[in-house]
Amino acid sequence: MARGASFVLLTIFVMAYGQLDPVVEEQIDRYIEDVFLPSNNIPGMTLAVLKGTATYLKGYGYRNLDQQIEANENTLFAIGSISKVWLT
Repeated sequence: MARGASFVLLTIFVMAYGQLDPVVEEQIDRYIEDVFLPSNNIPGMTLAVLKGTATYLKGYGYRNLDQQIEANENTLFAIGSISKVWLT
């Protein structure tokens, strides 16, 4: 899993400092949808990369599993106390 996380972080770094190549964007999409979400049991997420203004915004998976409503770049997720992991 460390390799997968490294791939995501490297890709985000590249995206933040340059225009995203469509081939790389497709690889990111496939990785998140086929590997990252299922292997981590994540129903949905939104990826946002910012450099001043939004550089890349995309939703993956579902925001509501019961109703099969897909996540998009405008989906707001209730994260509860998960942000404490990064702040403490």
